[in-house]
Amino acid sequence: MLTRLEHLPATSPLTGIIIASLAGGLLSMLVAALLTFGLPRRWLTRMVSFSTGVLLATAFLDLLPEASDAGLSPKVLFALVLAGLNR
Repeated sequence: MLTRLEHLPATSPLTGIIIASLAGGLLSMLVAALLTFGLPRRWLTRMVSFSTGVLLATAFLDLLPEASDAGLSPKVLFALVLAGLNR
């Protein structure tokens, strides 16, 4: 007995990845547009500042394991992090 899924044409994993990426990108742009146009103008600078902070924090946290792999001990690494945050 055949099920409904067996009648669907087989797609490659690459096709599924591309479709999912496009759908996710379009959906996120739609939500961002709805939020941006629905918010007051004074909130726009706050949203941009928050987005910039998130990008900088992500890049910074992404570099921590690489700095640790470069041979810095955890004590020295986090001392440098704390010293940089205090400036």
